[in-house]
Amino acid sequence: YDFGSGCICCSPKGDFARRLWALARWNDEDLEETQKVTHLFVETTGLGEPDAFAKLFFHDDVVAAAFELRCVVAVVNPANV
Repeated sequence: YDFGSGCICCSPKGDFARRLWALARWNDEDLEETQKVTHLFVETTGLGEPDAFAKLFFHDDVVAAAFELRCVVAVVNPANV
């Protein structure tokens, strides 16, 4: 999904939560397994602290029931550290 503003860092956290809720509802529909969302990749380039978004997977009841956060990968440019 494209947030329209170009990136997740320019979108309110509530927009991200609402998109996850929509995906959870999509998976609850009577769909064939091949139509369900089984993996979710969230690209957060430019987001200095992704913890607020990651916390949704633990503290939002709808998101926590529908999705499992398995990992967070950070790529750091050593020249900027």
